[in-house]
Amino acid sequence: MRKHQTSTNHGFTLIEIIGVLAIMSILAATLAPSAIQMITASKQTAEDSSLTAISDALRLFVKTSKIIPDKTTWATDIASLLNTAPTKVTTNGNNGKRIYLYPDNFFATGTSLPYNQKNASMGTLPTTLTNPRIMVISNLNSSTPLTQTSAQLTAATFDNIWKQTGIFNAELKESTMLKIARINLTDLFQVNFLHSDLVGTATYPASILVDGLPTSPYYQLTTASIQPYLIQGSVLTLGYLNAGSFVTLSKSTVQKPENFYYTGSTTTANLITWGFTRPSGSLTTATAISALTSTPSGIFNQWAPNAACTSTGNYTLKIDNWSNSQNDDYYLYVGDLSGSISFPPSIQKNGTPPCQGGDNKARTGEVCKWNIAECSMVIIVPRVKRSPANIYMFYMPNATKSVIVQ
Repeated sequence: MRKHQTSTNHGFTLIEIIGVLAIMSILAATLAPSAIQMITASKQTAEDSSLTAISDALRLFVKTSKIIPDKTTWATDIASLLNTAPTKVTTNGNNGKRIYLYPDNFFATGTSLPYNQKNASMGTLPTTLTNPRIMVISNLNSSTPLTQTSAQLTAATFDNIWKQTGIFNAELKESTMLKIARINLTDLFQVNFLHSDLVGTATYPASILVDGLPTSPYYQLTTASIQPYLIQGSVLTLGYLNAGSFVTLSKSTVQKPENFYYTGSTTTANLITWGFTRPSGSLTTATAISALTSTPSGIFNQWAPNAACTSTGNYTLKIDNWSNSQNDDYYLYVGDLSGSISFPPSIQKNGTPPCQGGDNKARTGEVCKWNIAECSMVIIVPRVKRSPANIYMFYMPNATKSVIVQ
């Protein structure tokens, strides 16, 4: 006869269950913050990548379309290159807002965006690059939405946010949860110096086209020298007017600073030429000095003053050394007409005299001023060698000049 076997298996006791739950609670309390931190860090890294993509797309849009968007069109324009919806540009992965900011002195005081080079008249083609910077700011803290909207700001307010100094909206303080993409468009522009000895009432006045017909009007040179900044890749067509019709002589793709000279006969069109070198003789009405800008490739950019130039006074040179990831100091060297080189002491730093040590150095984040004699050759070079390196070289004009180094 088979004996009945009694099972010894039984369930967990209440005390055992409570113990397990307690251990699980302790583990959850320990691991949850780390998990949240990992998720947050992942979102921050993803947003860094997204802002880089947005910055690159904006630069590509400017270069290909010759348009710099404003606060109302930026998201649509960037989205067209990223193949996404505009809302994906204005909203980050944490459901926070992105905004687009730019200064009111983008090209010169009082200028604003949008800028469309193809529709610009000669009078609105920029002849200076005062503050060609843009910021895209992303708020990852979706529980505290930004009150600041995409906007054009005063130059001072924009600069304070860019540098994170001075007085600005506290919610725009850069942090792990507030990302700022700083976009400098300086290197997308190149200056072209156009000189003519046939202006005014000339039978065949010098004229140019930017990016060609039929969308661009022609521009007639009404002065002996102009220096428009054009977006890299633009096609500059050089020619003249004959009874109001544009006649093409040559074309040049804008890639670097160039000097073009227009000269010839006032009565015979066949004798009129555009060239890369100064023609024999002098341009009788040429301006004494043409002040230049930098070239991102580090090539010296030089246009000598008229041979008759003489120093008649001192003028203020201001160097604004932006803070950026390179943290470069810049040195100033000045040569006079006799060929001697000097290292002038500064007269002012950030509104108070003088720059640190009173030397010829503009340190990162400083705004320094010097007195420089008219016609003096000025060279501004970075302290360290890097590529690309900005080197600034120009003759001091007979007026106050500002240079923003990067």
